Amino acid sequence: MAGSLSAHSRLVFWLKITLPILALAILSTIFLLARRIDYEGALPYVQESIDSRASDPRLTRPDYGGMTNDGASVSVTAAEARPGKGPGSPATATDVVAEYSKGGRPSVRVTGASGIFDTAGGTIDLRGSARMTTADGYDLSADRIRADLHSQDLIAEGNVAGDMPLGRITADRMELKGPTGQHHLVFKDRVRLVYKPQN
Repeated sequence: MAGSLSAHSRLVFWLKITLPILALAILSTIFLLARRIDYEGALPYVQESIDSRASDPRLTRPDYGGMTNDGASVSVTAAEARPGKGPGSPATATDVVAEYSKGGRPSVRVTGASGIFDTAGGTIDLRGSARMTTADGYDLSADRIRADLHSQDLIAEGNVAGDMPLGRITADRMELKGPTGQHHLVFKDRVRLVYKPQN
């Protein structure tokens, strides 16, 4: 019995020595065989990005949310936005999408390739393939669409054209006014409607 106990004690003694040494050997091979990172090659790109951001500050994928005066929610997103050049000057953005909704259901969506955001006036001036779609079947494009973020009033100017439930319409100017879900569309100046009766 005593011989068996001493053999067990000797085994435990040697395992206490060899197992930590073996673990250290395995860990050292992980660090010795690891791929070397070229920090010097990566730093110029990082520095270039920092310098670019410092000289031309901008936001990537900004997202703005708020409420209109009549309780509708409004969200504005863009691919990229840049602050104004000085105090009071408007911010600019690209690939702008403004969406008004009430009760969780979108009612009006306005998009533009570029936009000018007037924070003081609470408006966005969309240009470049500006487009407005509504939940009740209007799909209109214009040279320029100005959206009010406080009241959901929209004004489209220049080559207003698109489809509506009655047919196709063109005009020089369009105004959308009224609370969410009860808005009225008014077309002005050289209005032309091609009526398409339902089958």
